Amino acid sequence: MYRKEYRIPTLIGLFILLFGLGGGIFLLETSSNPLTGQADVTTIPANMHITNVSDSQFSISWTTAKATLGYISYTDNQSWLTIFDDRDDDGRPKNYFTHHVTLKNLKENSKYSFKIISGKATFDNDGNFYSQSTGPRINSTLKLNPSYGVVLQEDDKPAEGAIVYLTVGKSLPLSTIAKNEGTWLIPLTTLRSQDLLSRPTIGDKELVQISVVYDNSKTSFATTDIANVSPVPNMNLGKSYDFRNLQGKSKQPVLVQKKEEKKILGSANTNIMQSKIEFVFPDKETATTIDNKPEIRGIAIPGNEIVITINSTPQVGKVIVGIDGTWSFRPKNVLSPGQHTVSLSTKDKDGKLLTMSRKFTVLKSGESVLGDATPSATLIPTEFPTMTPFATIVPTISATPPVTASTIPTYTFLAAGIVFVLLGLKFLIVP
Repeated sequence: MYRKEYRIPTLIGLFILLFGLGGGIFLLETSSNPLTGQADVTTIPANMHITNVSDSQFSISWTTAKATLGYISYTDNQSWLTIFDDRDDDGRPKNYFTHHVTLKNLKENSKYSFKIISGKATFDNDGNFYSQSTGPRINSTLKLNPSYGVVLQEDDKPAEGAIVYLTVGKSLPLSTIAKNEGTWLIPLTTLRSQDLLSRPTIGDKELVQISVVYDNSKTSFATTDIANVSPVPNMNLGKSYDFRNLQGKSKQPVLVQKKEEKKILGSANTNIMQSKIEFVFPDKETATTIDNKPEIRGIAIPGNEIVITINSTPQVGKVIVGIDGTWSFRPKNVLSPGQHTVSLSTKDKDGKLLTMSRKFTVLKSGESVLGDATPSATLIPTEFPTMTPFATIVPTISATPPVTASTIPTYTFLAAGIVFVLLGLKFLIVP
């Protein structure tokens, strides 16, 4: 009597063989590339620059295609530290399209290494850390007024968060972030030569290049000279400008200005520039802001004390003008929507008490900030090369991924594939 044999049909055995072989190869390939799909292209840093290099600090800036959390991890070869965006002074990092991080309180003549963390990925210089050295301490300063202006979007709304880059002659580039009114200010008293060792010699007609980068890589460019940077006329994104020799074109209707506006343009005479006292914001009586605690800013004689009074609340504060000739004050109490008056009291170059006032309006939540028709708005843009005045650094994703890869899944899936292959062969060959 023969025992009845149970045999797997040939078709099923062939299926097991092919499934085991193909599945093993597929799992081997996919598991051997654990980083595939992890890099989000919208968080890759672009338009990266190193600016504001001094004996104690430097800034790193870049843009991303979507609003992303970005910060810098840096070291002096002793320990790693983390620094967030300049706007995150409340200690709460936020997502931005534009990123501007300043490393402060550094040692002079020292080299620092750093890497960019953007989203969940780490980016470096093609497998190596970025590096930047600080310069030596320079006791002298230049007698130059700060450069300032307003950046607007195409529809004349303030371009808050835009990065403004500025290069004077052959000096090292500077940068800052535009405030919520689109205003920006960059001190020029501490310009450095390319080798970091000295202050450059700045002529009366020294060329100044300005480039602006905003969300989704929207840009604006301008060429001007040192006599026309206080202020720089309004710049709209998507346009290029040539503001050189504005003071020499008084016959043109575009420059028919009130005395106050002519005064703000400044002069190449350094004594006049150093004695200048003026509001930067509010820059005019019709200035508006959506910030209920607006930053009042201006320029004055370095080292002088300024008493700021906001008459509507009222609030009073004192500030000391920095060595670069700039000052700022932010009220502690919220300002209600409507018109307010801010006053400043300080001493002029002769030691006499000087007082000036300026009105501004705090808008209601959701209310639009409308651009005013100003002489600078009627300037006709001229063709200007769409290029930044200094090289752009291209970051690459770090060779060390955020999540450490493991070879265990690879061998596990390979073993499973081999088992399936052997089973398939058994059912096909063994009777």
